[in-house]
Amino acid sequence: MSTGRPGKASTEINVTPLIDVLLVLLVIFLVAMPIVMRKETLEVPPTTPDVSSTEPVVQVAEHADLTYTIDDGAPIAASDLPRALAPHLVVAHAVFVGFDDGLPWREVVGTIDHVTAMDGVEHVALKTKD
Repeated sequence: MSTGRPGKASTEINVTPLIDVLLVLLVIFLVAMPIVMRKETLEVPPTTPDVSSTEPVVQVAEHADLTYTIDDGAPIAASDLPRALAPHLVVAHAVFVGFDDGLPWREVVGTIDHVTAMDGVEHVALKTKD
């Protein structure tokens, strides 16, 4: 809008570009929100293990104090786990790894990696809570 003087510049702010940008952003967010809010589906395997029931298995449990038990035996330290687990792997080649609630996930994954790297281990699985 002009002030009526032909040589004088207008001091009003032109808000049309601002409104255009806001409308474009609104359209982008309206299109992007359904994509961001998409629900992920997760297929959980059945609770029965893939290992046959006649094959012996070893159960390793990791506790909150970072100690382990093998088949509900005496607690052992993390450094002694490979030595203590080796005799069990002569008979059993499947290992179920369980863990206490509140244990950091990196500890659980680290234990699974250590058990998987051991000689004689064919199957490693997470033990589910009953």
